[in-house]
Amino acid sequence: MGIKRVIIFICTIFVLGISNSESLNTKNYYYFEEDVIKKTEFAKNAVKIQYETDLSIEDEYKRVCDIFKKDYKIETSDKLKLEGRYSLEFSAWREGNKTFVEGVISNKDTKTNSRNLKKELKKIQDDKIQNINYFNYYKGKIKVKNNNIDKLDMSSLNLKGEFIKIQNGYTGKLTLGDGSRLNYSIMSYDTGIYLIIGTPIIFKTY
Repeated sequence: MGIKRVIIFICTIFVLGISNSESLNTKNYYYFEEDVIKKTEFAKNAVKIQYETDLSIEDEYKRVCDIFKKDYKIETSDKLKLEGRYSLEFSAWREGNKTFVEGVISNKDTKTNSRNLKKELKKIQDDKIQNINYFNYYKGKIKVKNNNIDKLDMSSLNLKGEFIKIQNGYTGKLTLGDGSRLNYSIMSYDTGIYLIIGTPIIFKTY
């Protein structure tokens, strides 16, 4: 009977170990963003795409416009801007025989997460573009007693990585369960204290 209990105990620990390991592996940016959204007041989020194409800047802008024209109002100058459910902005430059493109999709709807934004941007993916990279961004307001940033408990936001104090807040970095890097800043403004996160860097200004 004692041996059976020992075997059951060892099996239970083994199963729990596997479970914890799997849970840790699910803690990618989307998991982290979901957790942060619950603990902050949503301000905005965004996703950036970077890629290359053999098309000219004009032809690439036209290709993007053709994809989104049904759902967005289009405005062009040196940049391509589209307004609809979300805001999109594309900039491009030419180097040699390649056109390099950066596109950012921004959102202020609390019901839309980064997965949704990335799905929208993925509409432009086809065999005409190469070397695609995505970056994520989130900004949310933090409730802190007496609006004092120094009273903030960093661990309550799972910000357990390295951080340093800067002029009006903190900035730091950490590694998520899937090995991806995340940068964050906690900034104090006249309107309150905000948490900004991004992978692997914060690509929008504070």
